[in-house]
Amino acid sequence: MDLSGVATLDLERLKAVVGTRRLGFPLSRLALQGEGLERLTGEVAALNALGREGTLVLLDTVLVERRAGARRPELVWTGPETRWSSARDTAVVLADLFHKATSTVLVAGFAFDHAADVLGPLHEALQRGVSCRLYASAPVASAFLREHWPFGPPFPECHGFSPRRGVFASLHAK
Repeated sequence: MDLSGVATLDLERLKAVVGTRRLGFPLSRLALQGEGLERLTGEVAALNALGREGTLVLLDTVLVERRAGARRPELVWTGPETRWSSARDTAVVLADLFHKATSTVLVAGFAFDHAADVLGPLHEALQRGVSCRLYASAPVASAFLREHWPFGPPFPECHGFSPRRGVFASLHAK
């Protein structure tokens, strides 16, 4: 069973509905969907094999590990570079980061080329309960959802910045 792609919020919700016996055992895909836990429907057989008590122990363990194991930020140099560069492909790095996200993603940038390809995994993360704050220049941020977000809801929170007149500023981070 792989719960690494399941949002912490979903695991907490599952723990609550199992712990209060709102969901009975054996669990069913339909019952999980009814609780908004679609992401866990593929794990029904494994959870049922553990039973109610085993599932609660598993969820407690995973949630404790997630809270205690706060990871340090990772700095990654990306882009399409020459063959002698040590840069990693931006789309690959972002997809990995978005798939691993469990609570919040912060994206900052000045351009969003190929946004539909690069940001698809971010939309998937938002669908499983991860939140996103996006920071860009004011003109990019104000047009972001219209020009670079073809997915529909849920949406990232978009924030724009405007440097003072005569000051050059650029914001970019992954």
